[in-house]
Amino acid sequence: MTRPKLQIRENQTRENRHRRPTVTRSGHIAGTPGQLYLYKRGIDIALVPDCGGLRWHPKCPWGDGATGCIIGRYSDTLTGEPRGIWRRPINGENPRALGPVGGCVVRLWPDDEVTTSLVIGEGVETVLAASLRITRRGTLLQPACAAELR
Repeated sequence: MTRPKLQIRENQTRENRHRRPTVTRSGHIAGTPGQLYLYKRGIDIALVPDCGGLRWHPKCPWGDGATGCIIGRYSDTLTGEPRGIWRRPINGENPRALGPVGGCVVRLWPDDEVTTSLVIGEGVETVLAASLRITRRGTLLQPACAAELR
């Protein structure tokens, strides 16, 4: 199974009306304020394959307005089908999900890199920080996925 593409089918629910524009108007995170934000927090996203699949949206829908956000794709844990999105504004506010996230993860490493083990943790930034710094039995905690645990 490969990392799901950041595309999503239209559906009629009110909650999902912003998902498609949010995803399609975002671009790769490399070289953006989103990458710099993570780097200043001690997370060098360039060390993760394809920057963890994360993207940057300079005017992401947020409340009644818009703000610059790091975007991650939630996908079904078992099927890999794209579901919701994770949005991290770099203005200091807490991240929020948009769309369904139950039973989903943000795949930060491609599925083909999962050979003997997979780390799953709560929160994209927490998982990235741990996977780049913490070792167990002499190996970094990689590959990894982030989940929303409620």
